[in-house]
Amino acid sequence: MMTQKSQTTNDLYQEKVRRVAGDQAPATDEYTRMQVLVGELLSENQKLRFENQGLRLETATLKSELEKSERGLANATKWMGMVL
Repeated sequence: MMTQKSQTTNDLYQEKVRRVAGDQAPATDEYTRMQVLVGELLSENQKLRFENQGLRLETATLKSELEKSERGLANATKWMGMVL
């Protein structure tokens, strides 16, 4: 059973074969390979931006909950002091 390699992996393998044979990679092949790599980088960058945005939102929510809990604790402590 043969697994399918990504376009980038196939391109890199073909380039190695050309170099071993002493051939130079044509400029259009190089350009196409660079376009594929840039596309992968842009996709990963966008994914990380969304992930980062989600983490910032979660951090803001947790900070808000922490402040609310601290105010509640301060109020509860004040009333407990009056009772004792």
